[in-house]
Amino acid sequence: MRDKSIHPRVAENTVLSPPTEFLNAFAKRGGIGLVVLLALYLVPMSLFGRELHAPDLQRRSLAIAGVLLSVAYIDFGLSQSFLTHNSGVMMIAFLLAVLWGCFQSRG
Repeated sequence: MRDKSIHPRVAENTVLSPPTEFLNAFAKRGGIGLVVLLALYLVPMSLFGRELHAPDLQRRSLAIAGVLLSVAYIDFGLSQSFLTHNSGVMMIAFLLAVLWGCFQSRG
């Protein structure tokens, strides 16, 4: 009968990720990692959120889009570790930069 255990070299390179972004940040980077992840979500949300009631409709729309970007990533993070993928990091970085640039140009 063949041994069904994993070769030690393979076991070293196998990474098991926790199922949520928050658990993943805490498990891999500790409390500081979790605080940094929360800051990544909450700082842009608060900066955009200041203008949710702006009289300028385009500025208000950009503020809503900026808040919703953070809310969407928080929601994505409840079911998988989205920021462990290059595509997840690139999307939030570029969308945040584009929205913030448009938002500031309307100010």
